[in-house]
Amino acid sequence: MKKNIIGLFAVAIAIGASAFTVSPKKVIRHNVNLKWFIISGNYAPTASVPSASATYISGADGSTAPEEADACEGSTRQCVSGFDPSKVTMSNTLNGSQTADDATALRNQ
Repeated sequence: MKKNIIGLFAVAIAIGASAFTVSPKKVIRHNVNLKWFIISGNYAPTASVPSASATYISGADGSTAPEEADACEGSTRQCVSGFDPSKVTMSNTLNGSQTADDATALRNQ
């Protein structure tokens, strides 16, 4: 019986530890109407984009990337990116350097 106590103790610790393990958080995307821009230059998906390198795509506001994103082929640099309207001026330019809220349309250098 004493031999089994160590094994049972180990199982009890494993069960107790797993009960308090924090599960990874899931990212929940809300349907936000983003303003979409064609990005020139070589900017990684998480990099800030200066306003001079972002050209607004007229009429392409929405929660999904516009058809211009279909022309993007690659995986390392921003091609068409969406920005929250709070990061965009009234004249549809980026308000300084901004990080994209959706940079899934990528291209290679």
